[in-house]
Amino acid sequence: MNIPGRLPRYATLTAACAVALAFVARRSESAPPAAKKPGHDFSGEYSLRGGGSLGILQGQDELWLSYEDEWDAAHLCQCVAQARLQSGGTWQITGDLTGVLAFPGGKPAITPEESAPDCCGAGWPGVGKPRGKPEPPRSCSVKAEKLPFQDRAGKPTKTYVIAGDHLDTVALPGGVAEGRVMARFVGKKKTTVGLVAESGLSCNGQP
Repeated sequence: MNIPGRLPRYATLTAACAVALAFVARRSESAPPAAKKPGHDFSGEYSLRGGGSLGILQGQDELWLSYEDEWDAAHLCQCVAQARLQSGGTWQITGDLTGVLAFPGGKPAITPEESAPDCCGAGWPGVGKPRGKPEPPRSCSVKAEKLPFQDRAGKPTKTYVIAGDHLDTVALPGGVAEGRVMARFVGKKKTTVGLVAESGLSCNGQP
């Protein structure tokens, strides 16, 4: 029975549901998207044919890479570089190495701009082709109270992680980045990739 001046019960419930749905919709529109690892993550350490290794740690539109190789028993490459994702799906490399990084068939291939980069020297035969699957990044947790990301020169940036945060890491050549590793932190709003001091980390359950 309807009472004059009062809405039927089902009408009251329908109005309440509409308000709730509108609230959820507004929250969905205003909430920032959570940061995620890249859909096609090529991170890891690749062994190269003929010797040497290529390390890659990938974010959403930025990655870091390391390259180490030796040839003729007297020449040594120890390189660290960054790369930005381009519209065509390739990556433009800057740093010790310059050129273009692509992943044909899911394997990294570098086309360098220089035939003899400073980090390798004259007679460099180029980055070899990878063999097999890469070793995956190490799982590490931050044990330092505050651990800043660094640039290639070792200067701390404004971005940092704190004790208990989880990082994915890939090793660097010892000669040019002693005591540091490439690191990736997946936060709530942004994925950060860079270099950090290895002393501030506990990796794979090790203190």
